[in-house]
Amino acid sequence: MEMLIVDMESIFERGSTLEEENRLRLLSITKMLAYLLSWFICHIDEEISKDANDKYVGKRKKSEKSDMEEEWESSREKALVYIYRLLQLPLQKLWQPPIVEDSFVTLLTKVCYKVLEQCRDSKQKHIKQTIFEILGTAIKKYNHGISCVVRIIQLVKLHDVLASHIATGVIHMIKNCGCNGLIREVMKEIDQCEPSETDSRNISIFLETIATSEPNFIIPILGDIMDYLASEHYTMRNCTINIIGAIVQKALTGDDLTQEQKDQRDECLNSLEEHILDNNAYVRSKVLQVWQHLCCEGAIPLARQGKLLAATALRLEDKSANVRKQALQLVRALLQGNPFAAKLNKIEISKSLEKEEVNLRKLQTENVNKSAHGDNQRLELWNILLPEIRKALKEVINGGNRKNKKQGNEGEDENIDPDTAFEHVRQLMLKEKIFEAVTYLWKVCVKLRQNPDIENLSPEAKEECLFLLLLKTFMESENDSNNVKKDTDKRQSVDKKFATELEIAIPMAEKLLFSTTASDAVEACTLLGTAYQFGVSGAAAAMRDALFQVFHRDQSVRNNIAVVYKDLYLNKDENQKSERQKALTCVKALIELLKGLQSGQSQALTQLILTWYNNNDIDNEVLQVLWEKFSMKSSDTDPLDSRTALMLITMIAQAQSSILTGNLEVLIKVGLGSRAKTDLLLARDTCRALLAIKHKNDDIEKPPVRYSNDHEMFKQILTILIENFTNTEEDGYVSFATDAINSIYHLANQPDHLMKQLLLEAYARGQFNNDSSQHTVSFFLLSKFLYLIGHIAIKEMVHLDTSVYKELKRRDIIRKLKKEKNSDKNEKDSRRSRSSNIVGSTPNSARQILRNKETSMIVEDNGEEAVEGAADDADAEFINDTLENHVVTGDGLLVRFVPLVLDVCQYHDKYNNEDIQAAGALALSKMMTVSSSFCEESLQLLITILERSPYPGIRANVLIGISDLTSRFPNQIEPWMKHIYGRLRDEDTNVRSTCVRVLSSLIMREMVRVRGQISELALCIVDKSTQIRQDTKQFFKALSQKGNALYNLMPDILSRLTDPDLDISEFDFQEILKYIMDLLQKEKQVDAIIDKICARFKLATTERQWRDFAYWALQSVIEQTKKKPNTQAACIELEEKIEELLKGTENLEQSDTEVMPPPPVPKSKKHAKRRKHRSSSEEEDDIDSDSDIAPVKTKSSKVKSREGKSSSSSDSDTDDISMKTVRRQSKINTPTSAVKPSRRKHMDSVTATPSPLSKRNKQVATPMRTERRSVRLSQSRTKR
Repeated sequence: MEMLIVDMESIFERGSTLEEENRLRLLSITKMLAYLLSWFICHIDEEISKDANDKYVGKRKKSEKSDMEEEWESSREKALVYIYRLLQLPLQKLWQPPIVEDSFVTLLTKVCYKVLEQCRDSKQKHIKQTIFEILGTAIKKYNHGISCVVRIIQLVKLHDVLASHIATGVIHMIKNCGCNGLIREVMKEIDQCEPSETDSRNISIFLETIATSEPNFIIPILGDIMDYLASEHYTMRNCTINIIGAIVQKALTGDDLTQEQKDQRDECLNSLEEHILDNNAYVRSKVLQVWQHLCCEGAIPLARQGKLLAATALRLEDKSANVRKQALQLVRALLQGNPFAAKLNKIEISKSLEKEEVNLRKLQTENVNKSAHGDNQRLELWNILLPEIRKALKEVINGGNRKNKKQGNEGEDENIDPDTAFEHVRQLMLKEKIFEAVTYLWKVCVKLRQNPDIENLSPEAKEECLFLLLLKTFMESENDSNNVKKDTDKRQSVDKKFATELEIAIPMAEKLLFSTTASDAVEACTLLGTAYQFGVSGAAAAMRDALFQVFHRDQSVRNNIAVVYKDLYLNKDENQKSERQKALTCVKALIELLKGLQSGQSQALTQLILTWYNNNDIDNEVLQVLWEKFSMKSSDTDPLDSRTALMLITMIAQAQSSILTGNLEVLIKVGLGSRAKTDLLLARDTCRALLAIKHKNDDIEKPPVRYSNDHEMFKQILTILIENFTNTEEDGYVSFATDAINSIYHLANQPDHLMKQLLLEAYARGQFNNDSSQHTVSFFLLSKFLYLIGHIAIKEMVHLDTSVYKELKRRDIIRKLKKEKNSDKNEKDSRRSRSSNIVGSTPNSARQILRNKETSMIVEDNGEEAVEGAADDADAEFINDTLENHVVTGDGLLVRFVPLVLDVCQYHDKYNNEDIQAAGALALSKMMTVSSSFCEESLQLLITILERSPYPGIRANVLIGISDLTSRFPNQIEPWMKHIYGRLRDEDTNVRSTCVRVLSSLIMREMVRVRGQISELALCIVDKSTQIRQDTKQFFKALSQKGNALYNLMPDILSRLTDPDLDISEFDFQEILKYIMDLLQKEKQVDAIIDKICARFKLATTERQWRDFAYWALQSVIEQTKKKPNTQAACIELEEKIEELLKGTENLEQSDTEVMPPPPVPKSKKHAKRRKHRSSSEEEDDIDSDSDIAPVKTKSSKVKSREGKSSSSSDSDTDDISMKTVRRQSKINTPTSAVKPSRRKHMDSVTATPSPLSKRNKQVATPMRTERRSVRLSQSRTKR
């Protein structure tokens, strides 16, 4: 082949004519060699590829090639070069007529397609280039275009790896081989092939590669490509969108675009905007991604950005997480790349726009006042230039007409703005460039579409027309300042629209801050951080809400919020070189941040600062500046900044308490010194800083960090507490007292002694004697004193129960270690380690030890008792005895003040002040938390306050106090639970809401047994308050997730809701039922409920009960049947019919009794039913708790139901008994009063004195008053 090519090259170079015999001989040789070359290349290529595949069957193919493969690739490349050289020759001369046969060209190009199919290595660029050179030559010289396009598209569809390589080859053939029509033929072939989903993916890669590399090649066929926006395959729509984006960015962006190009660009951008609403999430995401890329490249016109921002903001609520992510990124890109202003505050922009509009009107007025839109100087200049103007006009019209016309035709695609063009002519004339001005004006006149055909006029008419136009242009063109003002107004109008749309997008992004999808939370926070930097309205408040992301469950979200806030506050000014300056800027920013926080956000900031400190983003220089700010040594520091700096120090100290202990003297001197005596908030924050000092110590032999009672800090705290106790003008006393007492119990060795001193001093200053009249006692001081008593009671309990108990355990272990001092060192170390582990695993409180003891005793098979955990804990018993007998009872710390608290709680007429009554009830509930005996004594009084207090706030606080008492003494509170449930019907919304939350918490923590009153909670589903409805629904939803808890309560709920005495509306009944039934997910549970409902029909006595039972049964059946696809439509139709019937029941003329009367019951059956109802309910005990449904209460059957309850409770002895039976037993076995006989005399003496409560209601609250009648009935029945 090489010899043939050399010979033919020499023959054709000489240009000699081939004789017929030589032509035929050369043609025959060429065909034979071409066939052999093509066959050998294809055959050897297949064999080598087959051997390589067989060699690596079941193994991972290595990247290294064998020697045979390397040798063959070299030979194959030479063969391709020979084919290329052969096709460069004028082979048509070998044929007669001089047209190369298609079969010959196909024979040679077949080799190219075969090699290209096997050549998938990206490193073989030279071979691919040679192949496309051959194909380009075949297309250009031998009419191989149609066949080449077909084979190329086939390869693209079959091999996804080749799509990008073939696209590069097509570009090469168009640019270097002159195949200009190739891209259009390729597009036609794609249109005809109707690609599938897989083919669409490969074709997309092919077209996108061409558009990205050479977008100008795609512009002629852009209309055909845009048809694919309607394709059913989303991959083709994505391909088109990528192509449009590439074309707009690389070919349709710039200031020198023609009008046609601008129209084409607008058409492309309109298509992109339309597909922001595409029905496929992948397409919507791709469109937003393309818009983001265009925004970063500055390819979006300013006038379109506001509209784009509005459309993108709507995608922030898209159902697809990826679309929301891309939308957030696009909004942030538009914000960062906006050319409008560094600050996008709508109010400031509106003011600026109004100012510029006023200036524009003023300028227009000045221009109008000028005579003839010009002045005398301009007219004088025109007269001076007139001869030269006439000369230039004749030259342009006569001599240079053809040349100008030719230039005009060459640039006819150029876009010309008339105002700009005429202003340019005037400026040329002012520079005395007359010929250039006349030439340019002539070109503009020829190209303007709105002008008549000026070229058809006579030369004289042309000259006169151009002269007048030149004069008008020179004398009346607007000056630059006017144009600038118009542009400024237009720009600020667009700026205002952009800022308005951005403010609308901020609340949408704020909603995504706490999305369960991590990408939403991350991108929303980043966007809001950027908006805050640009001063967008609403961004500051949103960023404060974003602080709570530090508690997000996803680590990426927590890391992102730390980075965003770090950029906003720690790296606010990176250009400062001095570390001191950086620290000052950082501290100032943090102080302003803390000042702007709202209630509840400081804890989130604390967590954020701890993250920064652990990441070394806050260094010692920042701490030094904070201490200087706190001590007011730094200039420009006011008291508020000093206190804020202390709060920041406290936050950082939670990571390392040595920050405080190392500067304790400064903290006491400044925070508890002279300033603190007049600024209680500073003293409060100082006490909070003291609380950050940790007791944790790894060495068991070292005691926790505590200070003696005569330490300076305690002296200062007590002094401030006592001196400000009688100060009626100070509002922050209670807040300071809370943290002051906390800090004393946290750090003092014997805090009870200090508290005793405090109470005695305050008592003396307040003159709170029992014989003092209400006129001599200050209500304000008394409320503060009662608060001190209550808070000290709680802290004393916590101190004894945790701190003292841990210290006792620590000392016990140390004593054990000292006894073992003679043992081996290794054994001693192991025991010490074991002792440390024991301390670490010890419960935190004595109360927990006692509870564990009660539940840790189990009986083994051999009958012996085994103890799980530790044996009898003497320390825990000691602590419990101290709490019971030496705090609020006996000779305890607070015994002296118990009468005062009880006096305030009992005699509301004497202390007729809401604050005092609230403080008294709060102190009483806290003191009851200390001792179970005192709790039993005072519980009746507390319940009476709960039911009889006229102040909703007091009733709500008492509910919270009872919740704490239930957690600590559940057995004592259990008999009084009905009074707590009674607050669900309180007239005050806040009380009902508090009661719902309290009961929900107690039930979910299993602190109380769920009884029949659960139906009262169900009624709260239809409460008037939206918050109560939400809380109740959330409770039942959580309850449904705890096994069969909700299912077991359904009988009680059903009995209560269908009780005629309840008088609940049908609509409310249906709403409660529908919500609760939707929470039952198991079919067996629903089927069992349906059976129970059907059994209740024969017990129904009213029309309303029939409807309720029927609706309940139908609702259960429908909800279960709707889950089946084949019956879903029928169920929906049935449900609509039922709703229609229910709404029309009020207009019915006949009652349900007349339409469907109840079945008649024989008298014998009635008597039998009554006898069965009076007898013992042994059959009821055989039924499990799930099937226990209380009979419907009617006015005629209340006594009978009580008898049934009392009789059934006597025979229950299994664990499967229903909750109602358990409740009946408690009613029988519980005494008529929860107050012990030993304490009754004291309570009687307390209530003997006339009080407001006894005047209003002589009968105080009792735990079981409503059950006494049933108890007497059951006892009399038993005797009979």
